Amino acid sequence: DFIENVLETKILRKVVLDANGAFLPQPLSKEALASHIGVDESGKGDFLGPMIIAAVHVNAETAQQLQTLGVCDSKLISSDEKALELAGTIRDRIGEQNYSIVRFSNEAYNKAYAKTRSVTPILAWGHARAIVNVRAKNPDSKFAISDQFAKEDTVLRQLRKMNCDIELRSRVRGEADIAVAAASILAREQFLLALRALREHYGMSIPKGASSAVDKAAADLVRKCGPSVLEMVAKCHF
Repeated sequence: DFIENVLETKILRKVVLDANGAFLPQPLSKEALASHIGVDESGKGDFLGPMIIAAVHVNAETAQQLQTLGVCDSKLISSDEKALELAGTIRDRIGEQNYSIVRFSNEAYNKAYAKTRSVTPILAWGHARAIVNVRAKNPDSKFAISDQFAKEDTVLRQLRKMNCDIELRSRVRGEADIAVAAASILAREQFLLALRALREHYGMSIPKGASSAVDKAAADLVRKCGPSVLEMVAKCHF
């Protein structure tokens, strides 16, 4: 309510209601309705758990359907249960040919980071790989939108190495695009499921984020399984 009735009215300077007085979302832009791909990641800032990158293709029909479902930046969805439910609905609605998931297990992530000494090239490769996977099934995609985490040519160079000539539009707050928002939700879903699997495997709490509670969980894991366990469950450069 605060976002819809206070923040959006101040930014957009208008409110559109239906016959029952319910808030109506703004019409999608021409860009949002075009056949394109959105890509985003989850788990990048979490000490425990993998990093997941997702790409989603939309066209005019599916973009409008996703908006009707309430798809938005996953960071605005406070409940993990809601995010998981919405992710399942998204996958069912768009079909498996319209999305791709790229997973960096902690072991693979740590090995890659040891070589690159930076998360940026890992992200760039993952974004490019996810885009290429979806583009192969949707050659009519006119462009791809990525949340800006580095210079635009960082991802673009990886796309060219993969022989993909799609136009890349990298921008701050990329999640405002419906395809990027859908990708952020699918990535969050897979990250949450990965944490759930770790909890079941180790029989203990595996919290999200980076905090004293996360530090305690990592210390408990080390006491239980030995220091080498961090290579399998954590981003060790943290």
